[in-house]
Amino acid sequence: MGLDVYAKGLAHTDCYHCGYITFNIYREKVAKAYNEKIGELYKKILRNV
Repeated sequence: MGLDVYAKGLAHTDCYHCGYITFNIYREKVAKAYNEKIGELYKKILRNV
């Protein structure tokens, strides 16, 4: 599993690609940006897998 992010109006060569580990770090940061407590819980879950 990975992540490919494309921005409308930019060339496909200007996209962001990441693998499984970086994708999980990205999801953790999104969760933390949404809510600090949720981000911390998500971090604990990922670290214990």
